[in-house]
Amino acid sequence: MNEILKERIEEEAFEFSCDRGVLGSTYNAYYDGVVHGGLFALAHQWINFKNNPPKSEDQIIVRLKNILTNETKTWMCYMHTICRFFEENPETEWKITHWMSIPELEEE
Repeated sequence: MNEILKERIEEEAFEFSCDRGVLGSTYNAYYDGVVHGGLFALAHQWINFKNNPPKSEDQIIVRLKNILTNETKTWMCYMHTICRFFEENPETEWKITHWMSIPELEEE
């Protein structure tokens, strides 16, 4: 787990609970719920490609697996580019297993 992201989640949990004036054991429940939800979301960002392929033409990150060697690679690409590659190379040993959206950058 990325420690910087974990720290941000914990800070947000603190702010979320304090902003609502939560005290005592209710504070612990709010705090724990926000932390747990944030950590769960971070741990489950990859989406199964076969069960739920991306529907947009946005740039995405894909996880590829070589069916002969079990080697994996991660690519950043446009969905239409990766689909065209696999249409033009149907015999490739590389298969897309998972994908995820590219997170938005925070404006400072």
